[in-house]
Parts: sequence; C-alpha cells; structure tokens
Amino acid sequence: FLHLFTNQNYLLGAQDVSQFIDGDYTGEVSAKQLSSLGTKYVIVNHSERKKVSNVSDDVILSKVRNALNANLKVILCLGETSEEKRSGRTNYILTTKILKLFDQLNRDSIKNIILAYEPEWAIGNNMIVNDRDVDILAGELKKEIFRNYDKDIEILYGGSINSYNITNLNTMLNIDGFLLGKSSSDLKEINDILLMCKEKY
Repeated sequence: FLHLFTNQNYLLGAQDVSQFIDGDYTGEVSAKQLSSLGTKYVIVNHSERKKVSNVSDDVILSKVRNALNANLKVILCLGETSEEKRSGRTNYILTTKILKLFDQLNRDSIKNIILAYEPEWAIGNNMIVNDRDVDILAGELKKEIFRNYDKDIEILYGGSINSYNITNLNTMLNIDGFLLGKSSSDLKEINDILLMCKEKY
C-alpha cells in the first residue's frame, strides 16, 4: 500500500526490508524497491517481527546495510526482555548491541540511523515505564555513541504509548520522538498524541 500514501505533507516509511539486495526471494521487499516508491524510512528489528522470525545479528546487519545503501534512513529497534531488565543489565546489553553493529558499518552512514528503544516487556502489555529511567538510558546511549563515533544520534521511544501517558513521556529531554504501535491505528488517538507533542517537536 506504500504507493497509495505519497503525500508532500509527510515522509513515508516501511515496516521492514529484505536482507537480500535482489534475486529470487518471493515475498521479500528489497531496499531498492522501497526507495523506488519514494520511501524515506524503514524500520529494522521491530519486536513484533521477532515474534514471527528468528532474526540473527548478521541478518539485521544486512538489512541495515541494504537500506543505507539505498539512501533510506533506518529506524533500528532495540530493547531488553523482562529477564534482562530484572538483571539490571539493560544499559550494558543495548550498548553492546549498538557498538557491535556500528563497528561493522561505514562510520559516515551512522548519521542515517535513528535508534528506537522499545522495551520488549512493555510492548502491547500497557506496562507503565519509568520515564526518568528511559530518559537517563537514552542520554547514556547518546553519550556512548558520540564518544565512539563522533555522531549525534536521535533516539525514539516505543512501548504502549497512548494519549494518557504521552504527557509524561513527552517530558524526556533525551528522547527525540516516538514509535507508535497500536495507537497509530486509531485516528482520534494519534491526533490527540500529535497535538500533545506539537509544542515540543
């Protein structure tokens, strides 16, 4: 349906991209195909995709590279499980994943990656996150990326966002936007969220 949404008032994004550049892979959509439709963004490694396919680090790397080479901006999703959160290793786990991936990319292309922190334990469960903890985590990740790659990276937050909790979430200084899930399919809900975010963004 991407071609139906071409509009000068917003930028178009896709929910996933193939790990393959081209070839006989029925059902896959390549980065070149997305780019040819005027797509500007693509989500990689969304938590709901991981539910239906076991995506390895190598596959994620291929998807990111293909998207960047097709001049797409990558929204790279990262998050921790409930077990990892309980162990208190969220910062270490996310930093390790990011550095491992970024070390394998062209340094200049890193500026075209947007990180989306989506704690897996909060997705679709209406779990309440501590906005202060998220803000601190985002700030630490930004510092670590700048220290290693001299790049300023935008970070989005995704995880059961709605018009009831967006006011608190919107106060986070180190969060640059939001990755909406279920609420994005409700026109009234998304309109309310946009109105509440208007002043900050």
